[in-house]
Amino acid sequence: MRQRVLRLLACGLASRRRERRRREGRRMTGIAPVKRVLIVEDDQDVRGALAAFLEGEGHSVVEAAHGAEALTRLHDSDGICLIVLDLWMPVMDGWEFRAAQRKDPTLAAV
Repeated sequence: MRQRVLRLLACGLASRRRERRRREGRRMTGIAPVKRVLIVEDDQDVRGALAAFLEGEGHSVVEAAHGAEALTRLHDSDGICLIVLDLWMPVMDGWEFRAAQRKDPTLAAV
């Protein structure tokens, strides 16, 4: 039992050290974290795993299951800075999404 507690404490300390180094690295490099990310992925498990990872890194996440939904989310959500895009999806695939996004001047810069 004592060893288990010690391992948990060690993991917690290591995690805090990694977090501190990550924050300090950002300050030294001047790289600000991306605030809002759109994940476009038809597989709910993959989408959920990506969302959990990005939220754990301090990002805000918006999710869409296909390209058509992603276009709606882009129009409805302010401040999306990055899109993680699956290329092979139903309804509207990634290639069709990118073509539609580039045609819309309000979305082309993302």
